[in-house]
Amino acid sequence: MRSLSAAGGSGTSLRSVSTANWWSTPASSNGCGLGRHLAARLPVSCFRTTCRRHSPRCALARLRAEAPPLLLPMADAPLTALGRTGHDASPLAQAGQEGNDHPFWLAMRVVVTGASGFIGSQLCSHLRSLRNEVFKIDLPHDDILETDSLTRTLERARPDRIFHLAARSSVSASWRDPVPTWRTNAWGTLSLLKAARSAAPSARILVVSSASVFDGARCDRPIVEARAPTPLSPYGASKLAAETVARSYGAAHGLQVVVVRPFNIIGPSQGPDFLVPSLARRIVSAARSSPEGIAVGNLQTQRDFLDVRDAVRGLIRVMELGRRGEVYNLCSGIAVPIRSLVETLLCLADRPLAYHQDHGLLRAGDAPYLVGDPGMTGSRTGWRPTIPLVTTLADVLAEAAAAASKERRPRVGNACRATVPASEHNDGTG
Repeated sequence: MRSLSAAGGSGTSLRSVSTANWWSTPASSNGCGLGRHLAARLPVSCFRTTCRRHSPRCALARLRAEAPPLLLPMADAPLTALGRTGHDASPLAQAGQEGNDHPFWLAMRVVVTGASGFIGSQLCSHLRSLRNEVFKIDLPHDDILETDSLTRTLERARPDRIFHLAARSSVSASWRDPVPTWRTNAWGTLSLLKAARSAAPSARILVVSSASVFDGARCDRPIVEARAPTPLSPYGASKLAAETVARSYGAAHGLQVVVVRPFNIIGPSQGPDFLVPSLARRIVSAARSSPEGIAVGNLQTQRDFLDVRDAVRGLIRVMELGRRGEVYNLCSGIAVPIRSLVETLLCLADRPLAYHQDHGLLRAGDAPYLVGDPGMTGSRTGWRPTIPLVTTLADVLAEAAAAASKERRPRVGNACRATVPASEHNDGTG
């Protein structure tokens, strides 16, 4: 069992148990300086672990300046706590990026399918903040499989833009019963395109696919759009079918269709069944009631994480500047070991916690490396991610802590298990 502590004299340091070369140099005054820099920008609640050599606000002193750029704060990406200034506004306002989208998005009529989902809800909020008229297509009022009903909805909306995010996005559920996943993701996409052809043939359409079209790949470098998809899970296969339908049907009927492949989208308000919010909830629970810490699954896999607020901005950019019929990655391009993700969350917790790997949580078939190359998206649209990973993790952890504080009594038990397998590290569009 390994423990995470801000104190140099106890536990195992965050740096020393990380994989690859993330934090490979010993702690020094530079590290503590970085801790003070982060402390000045993160809320006090994120720095409650004890540091014997320096102030209690130095919990992240062990994160080195050489860490990947998305892990650490940048001058144009302010760090704020969930619920504080900025997070009550549109998803992009706190990142200081709203102005980038104003030339494209003012007073348009926009349809969003899957509007109540994790990404869809934040996309709708931001579009409204730019004075667009947003029409939601979502259950229980609308069924993406009912083409005639969709056609009538689009006739009333008369959209200039259509974001298609509606999907069944659980990898594990797709293994248990592939049929609903295939129907919603593949047939649902065709149903929407047929309705759009009839009711809104001039609208630009962004079809949201998934990096899971590569979940059967075995690679060791970031994936470019031109790489041949190799899905393994039924979810990944259904998303590849949706891509194929979108590009072929769009080309055949002259529709303005663009496809985007998000990698691992994370952030506040994500569903509890996904990796990061699941870990955050268990860490909060363990900090209150479990001396044994948390159990985790596969720590060796590497994934590409992107803040949902950056993702929303990227969707808008690809919608406007992406070329008809092309596919674009939406990703950071940075390989994050799951071990490092766990340890960063633990470092942000209220007190030092231990974690251990439970081999019962491992699953065969997990792609060891699934990271995208954002180069083409950046060159074609000017988009780039700006929110550091540590900001996103702090926000998710703060949200989990706020939810736990509303409970009447904390849950008491043995070690909390982070039961989300590595194969559930999909795009998070649910």
